[in-house]
Amino acid sequence: MTAKGQAGGGKQIVFVSQKEKLVRMLEREGERWIDTEFYEEDDLPHIEDCAVPLEEVYRKVKFGGNSRRNRPKT
Repeated sequence: MTAKGQAGGGKQIVFVSQKEKLVRMLEREGERWIDTEFYEEDDLPHIEDCAVPLEEVYRKVKFGGNSRRNRPKT
């Protein structure tokens, strides 16, 4: 799922993963894009002027232990 909005006069694009607990946010600052990932329970992404706790984004979602963040490196 992707949401687009205006954030402080710039652009903001938010990607919410359906496979793992991960919110990726791209924010436009001048001529460049800032890429930020949120994946910890207490992470607090801001979508436009609204703080959205990651635990609320995935409140009723259960994931298996096969997340890329949980997999051992080979």
